Amino acid sequence: MSSRCVCPAASRKSSCAPWSRRRRCASSAASTCWNERKTRIDWNDSLSERSEMEMHCKKLFAALLALCLMMRLLPAGAAAAEGAGFADVDAAAPYAAAVDWAAAQRVTLGVDAAHFAPDAPCTRAQAVTFLWRAAGCPAAPDAPDDADADAEAYYAPALRWAAALQLLPGADDARFAPEEGLTTGLLRAMLAALCGEHCTADADGAVCTRAAAVELLYDARGALAALPAPIETTVAEIMKYGNLELDISVAELLGRGYAYGDVLRVTVAGQTLEMPLGSEYSDVDSGAMLCRAYHDETKDHVSLAINMGDFATALDLAEKTLTEEYPGFRWDWKVPAPLTVTIAMAQRGGYAGQYLVRHLTHSNDRADYPALTDAEFANFRAVAVTGIAPGMLCRSSSPVDPALGRSAFADRALDAAGVRTILNLADNDSSLHLFEGYDASAYSRRDVIARTFGMDPAEDSFKAALAEELEFMAAHPGPYLIHCKEGKDRTGFVCALLECLMGASADEVIGDYMLTYRNFYGVQPGSAAYDAIVRGGITAMLSAHPETDDLYSADLAGWAEDYLRSAGVPDETVAALKLRLSGA
Repeated sequence: MSSRCVCPAASRKSSCAPWSRRRRCASSAASTCWNERKTRIDWNDSLSERSEMEMHCKKLFAALLALCLMMRLLPAGAAAAEGAGFADVDAAAPYAAAVDWAAAQRVTLGVDAAHFAPDAPCTRAQAVTFLWRAAGCPAAPDAPDDADADAEAYYAPALRWAAALQLLPGADDARFAPEEGLTTGLLRAMLAALCGEHCTADADGAVCTRAAAVELLYDARGALAALPAPIETTVAEIMKYGNLELDISVAELLGRGYAYGDVLRVTVAGQTLEMPLGSEYSDVDSGAMLCRAYHDETKDHVSLAINMGDFATALDLAEKTLTEEYPGFRWDWKVPAPLTVTIAMAQRGGYAGQYLVRHLTHSNDRADYPALTDAEFANFRAVAVTGIAPGMLCRSSSPVDPALGRSAFADRALDAAGVRTILNLADNDSSLHLFEGYDASAYSRRDVIARTFGMDPAEDSFKAALAEELEFMAAHPGPYLIHCKEGKDRTGFVCALLECLMGASADEVIGDYMLTYRNFYGVQPGSAAYDAIVRGGITAMLSAHPETDDLYSADLAGWAEDYLRSAGVPDETVAALKLRLSGA
C-alpha cells in the first residue's frame, strides 16, 4: 500500500488531506474549541434519507452560515475584523498585526467577542493551546496525566500534544497548573524545540502577556506552517537483519517536509518511539534506532532500523527462521499484517547537530590547514572565560596518541604554555608508555592522571572517573591540561562543566566549545552548521539536566555544583578546584 498523508483534523470520511489544505482542515476540525463552547454541527447525515425540503433547508442554512463566517473575516471598515475589531487593541499597537493574524488563523478569538486583553498574563493553558492551533492542531495521543488537567477542557488536546512532544514541563511532578502564567523564556524554548533553527531561547523570565505570546507565534508563523503533517504508510517487507522496509520513497518522505536531522515520532504496532531521520547507520550510536532514508544501486529505501541491531526482533514484531530455500531465512509476523506505521515530527532539527557532526570530515595533514597556527591545528588553547585565570586551564587533542597527526604539535604547545598537571580522559596510566615517543615527550615530565572515560556524562562510570581525576586536579598545581583524543566530546563536556562552575556565561561556554569545530572542520560562526552543532552539541549536552533547558536563563554554576555532587565529588574538593582555577 502506498503511503498517504494523515491530516489529524480532517473528516473521518476523508482518507487523506494534502498539506496545502492543512490549515483549512485544522480550522474545520477544531471549530468546537476556539471558544469554550460545546456546539457542533454534524454534516454527516445521509442526504438520501432526507426529503427535498430538508435538503433545501440545509443548503439555505449552510449559505447563511458561510455568509456569517465571511462577515467575520472581512477587513476593518467592512465588518468587525479579527484583531483590529477588538475594542482593546489599538490598530497602531506594535502587536496589532500579530493579533490580526492570530484571529484570522483562529489561534485565538480573544477573551470574548469584543476584547483580546493584550496585557493580561498568558496562562500555561492558553499558551499551549495557541501553539497547538498555530501548528495546525496536530493529533494528540493520550490523556494528560497531570492531576489538575481537565480532560474535557478546551486545552486538553493541546496539552496531550505538547506532553507527547515533551514541549512543556509541568509546574511540578503532578500539576499542569493551567491558570498559572507562562514565562516568555519558556514559550521561546517551546518554539525552539518545535521549530528548530527558527527560534532561540533567551533569559526572559517575565510572565508572558497575551500580546507577547501571539507576537512570538506570529514571528514563527513561517516555521510553524512548514511543520509537515504526519504520514501513514505500511511495512513493505522485513529485511534480512530485521530492518522494516517501508512502503514510501525517500523523495516522498523528504518532499513532505521532513529533513535529515529531524527527530521523528514513529508509531508501529501500538508502540511510539522517537528516532532521528538519517542516511547511514553510523548517524547514531551502536544499538540506537533511526529512520534511515538512503539510496542504493537499484532503488531508494526508507527503513526503521537499529544500528548493529534487529528492529523486528527488538520490538517483538516477527520471528526469524533460517531456511534452506533462497534467501535462506523467513520472517513470520507475530502481529497482524500488513503493519501500519505512522511517522510524525517530534522535533524539527532536533538531531541536526549530531547529524552534521557525523557527516563532517577533517584531515590529519598539517598542510591542509594553512590558516591555523600549530597550536590551533592541535586544537590546543587556553580556556578564556569568566572566573578562570588566564592560562590556568588548557584543552587539546591528544599530545600522546599520534593517530590524528597532531600529538607532536600538542606536546610542544603544552610545554610552551607551562602546563604542570594533565587530565587524560581517553587512556589509562599503564597504556601511556606504549605510545611511540612518549618517554621523550614534554608530556611525560608532567603530573598525569589517565582514566578511560565513556561518552555519556550521565553514566555512573563517567562520573566515577571524573571524580577521581578532579580529586587529582585539586591536589596538584596548575596550569592544567584536559584532553581526550580529539579534545571535542569528553573534553568538551568536562571543560564546559568547569567553566560553568567558575561563572562563565552561556555565550562563553558555547564559544569555547565551538572553537574545536573551527579547528577540525572549519565551521564558522553564523553558518547553518555552526548553529545546528550548538543546538545538538553543547546545548543538548547540558540540557540533559532538567534545570538547563534554557541555557541563557539557567543557573549554570548551580547546575555544575549539582552535577559534581551527583558524581560524588566532595564539597571541599569543589572549593579547592575553584581556588585553583581562579589563580588565587
